[in-house]
Amino acid sequence: MLRFMLLYLWLTISPTVENFVPMHVERLPDLNIPRSAHALVAPDGELTVIGGHTTGFLLTPTAEYYKDGKWNLIETLYPHDFGSVAMLPTGGVIVAGGCDEPFGIGRSFGVECYDKTTHRFSALPILDVRRTRHSMALQSDGALLVSGNWHGSDGVGSYSQENGGLVFQQVSQERANPFILQVAPDNTFIFSDNDNGTDRDFLGKILVDQLQGDAFEEPLLQEWKPLTRESSFFMSDYFIGNEAVGGYAWLIPVKRDDGQRGILKLVGDSFSLLETEDSIPMLDPEGTPIPWYYFMVDRSSESSYYLSNSLPSGHIYVCKVDYGAALRGKKAPLTLFDARLWDDGNVPYNLYPVLLSGGRIALAGGYSSDNYHPVADAFILHTEPLTRRSAARWWILAGILLLCAVAAGTIRYLRKKREDELPEGEHLPEIEQRIAQVSELMARIQQLMEEKELFKNPDLKVEDIAEELGTNTAYVRQCIAGAYGGSFKNFVNEYRVRYVQQALKKNPEAKITALALDAGFSSSATFYRNFTAVTGLSPAAWLKQQ
Repeated sequence: MLRFMLLYLWLTISPTVENFVPMHVERLPDLNIPRSAHALVAPDGELTVIGGHTTGFLLTPTAEYYKDGKWNLIETLYPHDFGSVAMLPTGGVIVAGGCDEPFGIGRSFGVECYDKTTHRFSALPILDVRRTRHSMALQSDGALLVSGNWHGSDGVGSYSQENGGLVFQQVSQERANPFILQVAPDNTFIFSDNDNGTDRDFLGKILVDQLQGDAFEEPLLQEWKPLTRESSFFMSDYFIGNEAVGGYAWLIPVKRDDGQRGILKLVGDSFSLLETEDSIPMLDPEGTPIPWYYFMVDRSSESSYYLSNSLPSGHIYVCKVDYGAALRGKKAPLTLFDARLWDDGNVPYNLYPVLLSGGRIALAGGYSSDNYHPVADAFILHTEPLTRRSAARWWILAGILLLCAVAAGTIRYLRKKREDELPEGEHLPEIEQRIAQVSELMARIQQLMEEKELFKNPDLKVEDIAEELGTNTAYVRQCIAGAYGGSFKNFVNEYRVRYVQQALKKNPEAKITALALDAGFSSSATFYRNFTAVTGLSPAAWLKQQ
């Protein structure tokens, strides 16, 4: 009994890719000023929004920092609408450029530095050229590189707090919001999918500029286009360099022409596709496309996070990718999180996130229907392990743990009594070994059901599965009863129902009776009864919700 309870516990707190784990959402007070195209930073964990535009697409030369449960409003020297940011080793934040007129018009030279200790901004020397929708990246030698522009000339420049900006290299393609990724002590790659807005929104063939050597074409970047953000993102959001992969290594969010998201790995000057256990899902449990957009890396846990824009339903999704496994020759597992931030209706679409410690993600500002209607919403999404399940589920788990503790004590007592009676040298099997055996058997059963689709056999019996796996029927029946919590018949019928659901999502006009028979149900009546038992809805009612 104990091994089944422990196995159930393990299965419950280890969500599979098909399951979206609920996130705890902490609602923060609204910003003082609705804003979009701003920077959201967290020096020493203190949330700070800087610049952007507000209602009516008007510039706002302000910033706000969150302290003592409220947002505190301060002035900036420039508005920095679609500007760029860079975090200094001292904890200061350099903010540069941006539109110099309302409605996303023009570009500016202005640069200033934010001091988190005094909450003040101080002026710095100007940029090399007027820029907006550009990028800044701190190099290992302390140099600050600048590249990119919007409706203006581009070029690679260096910036210093003493002398300002200096363009020193032309680019093969004029870009907006480029990645600036250092790949060696003396070399850096610069590339983007966005052009500078003068001809079209997106580049065709993507070229990679480098500080040392000629521009080149990377085949992987033609199939998987880099997914850049339109304003104020840190290059450090993508850095994974460590001893395991060398000093210079990066993860790059990418998308194919069909919309599928992926992750490229850049180690030194070599590109490759990060291998994951499953493809990043592009549909939510209701069959709605997920607009994955933002991407951030947490080196401390060797995890990266894809964050979606919000959906009309008010939901937002997070895909956690444990990339550390891929660095060690395995495939990176995915964990999917879901939260509902708003009721149905006019919900914000474009949000601004920043990753905090412990897998928390802060959101502040953004816009709803368009840039004329920014929002003041602010949240923290919690993906920490202790908040992955609802309170009700954790009460259940607590009860299971208590039962396990009682059972374990009883087993220890009986084991000791039994061992005292055994001849010297004989020992009872360890319960941990039994748990591992049951867990392995359940995994083999599920794999068999999914890969061979045995559920399609209307006469499927426990004996058939036992024969396929080379074990006995008692083990199979006990394993399903302990891990699944139901009968073998119900276990198989759930697979059949899910098969029909997936088929209906792909083709809602398909004949349900034919699908039910193909799934292994012996009759339409049996199908309708089981479908309602599994989903709580009739097939017709379920289809209306898709």
